[in-house]
Amino acid sequence: MIKLYRPFATVLAFGAFLALASVAGAYTATDYYNAGLQLYNARNYGQAIQYFSAAIQLDPNNAAALQGRANCYYQQGQYQLALDDYQKVEALQPNPQLAAMIQSLQAKVGASAPAAQPPVPGQDSFAQGTALFQQQQYAQALPLFQKATQDNPRDSKAYYYLGVCQAQVGDYKDAAVALGVSDKLNPNPSVENYVAQLKSRLSPADRQWVDGQVTATANPAAAGIPAPASARDFGIRFEPAVVFPSLGDFNAEAQAGESYAKNLQGTDPNASYSASVPTGYPNIAIEPVLRLSPQWELGLPIALGLVGNFVESGYTTSSGVTETDTYALSAFSVGLNARYLFPLGKDMDLFVAGGPMVVPVSMNLKVTSTGANANLSAVGVGGQAQLGLDYHLGDSFVVGPFAGFQLVSASGFTGTYQGTNYELYFYSNPSPGQYPLITDGPPNSPPQGTRPLAVDLSGPFGGIQVSAFF
Repeated sequence: MIKLYRPFATVLAFGAFLALASVAGAYTATDYYNAGLQLYNARNYGQAIQYFSAAIQLDPNNAAALQGRANCYYQQGQYQLALDDYQKVEALQPNPQLAAMIQSLQAKVGASAPAAQPPVPGQDSFAQGTALFQQQQYAQALPLFQKATQDNPRDSKAYYYLGVCQAQVGDYKDAAVALGVSDKLNPNPSVENYVAQLKSRLSPADRQWVDGQVTATANPAAAGIPAPASARDFGIRFEPAVVFPSLGDFNAEAQAGESYAKNLQGTDPNASYSASVPTGYPNIAIEPVLRLSPQWELGLPIALGLVGNFVESGYTTSSGVTETDTYALSAFSVGLNARYLFPLGKDMDLFVAGGPMVVPVSMNLKVTSTGANANLSAVGVGGQAQLGLDYHLGDSFVVGPFAGFQLVSASGFTGTYQGTNYELYFYSNPSPGQYPLITDGPPNSPPQGTRPLAVDLSGPFGGIQVSAFF
């Protein structure tokens, strides 16, 4: 490894340089280099890399910053990344000592080539890393997640996956640092417990070193750079969707009425019947969300479904009137929704979700022949499952499509009309000329051959979700 030579006075003046730069409103490449050098000498390699990288971003031909970053990579065992930076220094400032170092490092990298997967230029390092992670190629994913943390030092996910990979290959010390930084940027109990387990395997001196590294890496404001945004574990999700329900009993009622009218037309040409059954309805959900870990979220969806009206009208010459029955349906649901995220890239996740739901259903019944206008209700219990995509718009907002299927049905609709209690029943096997739906049955006493009417809301759904996290 090539040593860095900088005057001691420069290190002592580091604080003054940053203070002056802050007053001026901008940092220079020299300011960032001096900060990186001080952190390197303190063995805070992960933090030092950020400052050297900032200097290189401002001055791509800054040989001292390139060499400083290369030394940090070397100390972390990221030999391919170190070699890349040393070669850039050699191109800018050739010297025999550096050439010999490069030759030695090339041999070292070549010997361990199967375990190294340097980032592909022009591609997202985090996406490459997660692809290897899902294949359980943890050693190959390591340099990619390391690069992802350098590209975005505030990305808790990058640090999380880096730490898991390091733990998988047995590097518990660095794993505790990366996971500790992830927990600082986006606190959650499971990661905190994981860090505690890793630190329990370390010596007291190493545990102290880990704590110092985590503090330095996760709190760059202490060195003059703005701190990461506060953790955003709580959110509100808005989920408008369209549900396509079964409504099997109402469809059976419509089919029976049409069949009866056709048969009746043989003797009464004026007989008629028509019915309309809702085929889809808007469902508007608000879901408070809690992030339990980078992969898990738990939500409490509360939704209102405007199911619509089942309307049937019939006419016979004998009655001389057209009777119209209208069943206005709406559903209110409360559920529990667990969501698991599969990273597809730094800003996009695939998710699967699901959970139980309780669905009270309200029905307003109007019957023109009797003048009945009654409100009935029943409660259904079921569940739902979803599949969708999350597109992250910065740290706070997420949007994306989703689709799924719900399985829920409510039965036992009861109500009161003019002081009389009654329940809706349904003939399972109606006789010819018999309508299956009974609107005035006695409560809890189903007529022979009937069962309680069921409003089956089971069916597929799809929509768009918009989330904001705080």
